Formats: sequence, structure tokens, C-alpha cells
Amino acid sequence: MFFPNVNFLRGAAALLVLVYHVVELAPWPSFPTEGALLIFRVGWVGVDLFFVISGFVIGLSAIRLYREGTAAYRWTFMRRRLARIVPLYVVTCAAFLTRAAAFFAGHGIARIERVMTDNARNYRTSGAFRDACQTLGAKQKFTRPHCPWTNGKVERFNRTLQAEWAYHQVFASNTERADALAPWLHFYNTGRRHTALGGQPPITRLSPRS
Repeated sequence: MFFPNVNFLRGAAALLVLVYHVVELAPWPSFPTEGALLIFRVGWVGVDLFFVISGFVIGLSAIRLYREGTAAYRWTFMRRRLARIVPLYVVTCAAFLTRAAAFFAGHGIARIERVMTDNARNYRTSGAFRDACQTLGAKQKFTRPHCPWTNGKVERFNRTLQAEWAYHQVFASNTERADALAPWLHFYNTGRRHTALGGQPPITRLSPRS
């Protein structure tokens, strides 16, 4: 559904995010720190604005399909939403697996025997993800439906990641948060003691490299 009056907000949100990344990642030390242009220093609010716009557009689109009396309006609505999201998500998952394998290979783990995931379509029916597993010579395994504890180590790691990195302290910017990730991961793997490993860090489970 097309909403001409929303285009201005979409453009403003896109501009905010674009300039914010240029200022923060370049970096651009001479960029103004006062006046009207200061808004671009908090350009990350453009992402929130996108979410608000998306909720507005999606909601009105669903209402329009319902009022038009389309018998299968629910399927039409879901099909249009999924067509925008799923293809990119599938490619992203496959690319992540490939990058992860390269990272492990660089640390002496040359072979991945199995890849366990949940039952999302981007894993179970994705040709791209299946091909990535086959290229690595890894067997695909899936958790039991509606049983996240089947992959409990991943769920626990995600919880620890949130508590000890993402929300452990207040960050002044997203760049500062991102910069703190690599040092935390290094500490997690080489210094943080794990009860399940007898008080040893994960690095102790790897065979020494010659």
C-alpha cells in the first residue's frame, strides 16, 4: 500500500541514519557539535522512526485488505510481508555460517561435523543454507519443535551476552558498544571461568596448535 504523505518521514529517517553512520564511523571530527546539525549526532533515532512508520503502514495495509473483503486477506498480507523479509534473511544466515566456518578454521578448527539450528524455514527449507552446510561437509541437525532447551548452550550464551556485554553498562554510542564486543568475546573464550568446564575457560577444550 502506498502512502504519499509518509514518504517525507521515510526520507528523513533514511537521511538521519545515513549521516549518523558517516559521522560515527568515518570518523568526522569536524562535524558540528552544536546547532541544527546536532540532530545527526543522534541519527540512530531514524531506526526507531522506521519501526514506527512500518507499524503504521503494515497496520493500515491489513485494514484495507480486510475492508476490501478479500477472502484470503490474511494470507495475502503475510505473503507480502514475508516476500520482503525472508529472502534477505535466508542469504544472511548462509553467509554467517560461511564466515563462522572461516573464523574457526583460522583458529585451528578445520572441520565442522554438524550444524544444529532451530526449525525456522531459513534453516530447514533454505537451499542457500543447505548448500553452505554441504560445502563445509557438515550434517544439518534440528532442535525438537518448541523445545529451545535442545540447543541450551546457545540460549545460555545469548543470555550471558546480553547481561555481560550488551546491557552491562551504558554506552555513549552504538560504535562504543560494538567496539566493546571483541574484547568481551576474547575474555569469554580465554579468561571467563565456566562451571560446566570445571572452572576453566572454553579455550582449554581445544587441542594446542603446533
